[in-house]
Amino acid sequence: MRKRYVNEFFNARSMLTPGIAGATAMMITSSLVAAFRLPGSFVALGISLLLGLVVMTDESIKIPERIIFYVLNSLVIFSMAFGLNAAGVEAFSTGERGIGIEGEPAGFFQPWSFPK
Repeated sequence: MRKRYVNEFFNARSMLTPGIAGATAMMITSSLVAAFRLPGSFVALGISLLLGLVVMTDESIKIPERIIFYVLNSLVIFSMAFGLNAAGVEAFSTGERGIGIEGEPAGFFQPWSFPK
């Protein structure tokens, strides 16, 4: 049974899942941050935790293992989303990025971490 988990982890379909889930989390988070000026890090974590709940529907895995998979999958989704956003910020930045002026429309890619 353990060998099956390893085989499922290293196949092409399972390797796409974190990327798609991370891109989905990044897209939803960036839209919410741009539209409502919400704190991106926390929104991304919340969206990642929601998307990670999918693993809880797999009844072939025992509850303790599901919880471990849920936490790990959610953290991977968050990391993918955070990294995709950081790459977008870097790709579209035109020098030093400051905090936006009040009333100025926010861009889709913007830093999610707290300003220093």
